[in-house]
Amino acid sequence: MQRTTYHVGEFADLAGVTVRTLRYYDQSGLLRPARRGSTRQYHQTDLLRLQQILTLKALGFSLNEIRDLLEDPHYDLRRSFAIQREAIHAEIERLQKALKGLDLTIAHLDATNQIDWHEIAVIVTALNADYKQEWSRRYYTDEQRARFAQATPAEVEAGTSGWLQLTEDYKAARHLPPDHPQVQALAARQVELVRAFTQGDPEVEKSLKAMYANFESIPPEFRLFDRDLLEYMGEAVRIYQEHNR
Repeated sequence: MQRTTYHVGEFADLAGVTVRTLRYYDQSGLLRPARRGSTRQYHQTDLLRLQQILTLKALGFSLNEIRDLLEDPHYDLRRSFAIQREAIHAEIERLQKALKGLDLTIAHLDATNQIDWHEIAVIVTALNADYKQEWSRRYYTDEQRARFAQATPAEVEAGTSGWLQLTEDYKAARHLPPDHPQVQALAARQVELVRAFTQGDPEVEKSLKAMYANFESIPPEFRLFDRDLLEYMGEAVRIYQEHNR
């Protein structure tokens, strides 16, 4: 019969991590096993949780970001796997470019005893891949990103201006309760802006929600508001949608 529970040492061996790592994740609240008295007991579901933690950590997420993401009530396991796969695939491509540049540099050095500075530039470019692209791939599929790229300059400008103005208006109104009519008018504008961005596609909407669930990973230049304002806007929209079903 297949084992379903493991003591901490057994689980560490099964997962290929140290007992110290498991204790750290337990203390930090990321991976808390069941307990029988003073004994920790891990289950197979804990192995899945550990896989999520380790993969997201390898992709550059902080432990606080991982905790926020895994504890989000809207967390979608299948979508998380897809995001991880896309990010790992992009990382493999980036490293393969760097590896190819290194191979060519070594071959050129062996043949001529000279550095091929063009290949050095290729290596640097590969190792310093555009973070914004890598960040975007965490949440949006290639198909979704290709669709975004088809937007006209006028559409991009309209969307950007709309969000900038909406953010300023929310900041000016944040002293009001989120159910105030003035704030509810802002929530209506926000819903329309989201609809224009997602084009009514529920998968794009899920990607957008996953991105904002991991708020701290958003590049600073793309953050139009702080976390407190984000939560205020979210509550205003929740109330608006409840009253407009």
